[in-house]
Amino acid sequence: MSSLLLMMSQSSSGYSPHEYLILIRMTHAKERLKYSDMPVSEVAASVGIDNVSHFINLFKDRAGDTPLAYRKKWQRPR
Repeated sequence: MSSLLLMMSQSSSGYSPHEYLILIRMTHAKERLKYSDMPVSEVAASVGIDNVSHFINLFKDRAGDTPLAYRKKWQRPR
């Protein structure tokens, strides 16, 4: 049954379940970085990643920027 679920999830989304979970976490992290002043460590924890270095690496691999660089692009000039 679990292999059937895996095949169905990959064919419908194009992502493995693990990669899909990371995609969802990074999507939520982007929202928090854009619209809050939460420290990166809190953003990481809020999306279920306890290791901040790991979070930064995952974020950079998928978004192309570090979390702080991504946030800076979305901040309004003061």
